[in-house]
Amino acid sequence: MLRLLLKKAKLSFTLQIIDLEGEILVTMHRGWTFWMSKIKLTDNKGDLLGSIKQKFVLFKPTFKIYD
Repeated sequence: MLRLLLKKAKLSFTLQIIDLEGEILVTMHRGWTFWMSKIKLTDNKGDLLGSIKQKFVLFKPTFKIYD
């Protein structure tokens, strides 16, 4: 129902990068966001590799990458 009412940029997502053998290399996850988004990068064991945070700048999206 929320997909019909909200913009898709506000909804959560999970993206997995998988090698040819089917093993998960990296998982990218962003939870539901209203204003500034934060994306978490984890390895196949669930350990945090880094994150990407959105910074507020007028008329220009800016992101900071943390490891």
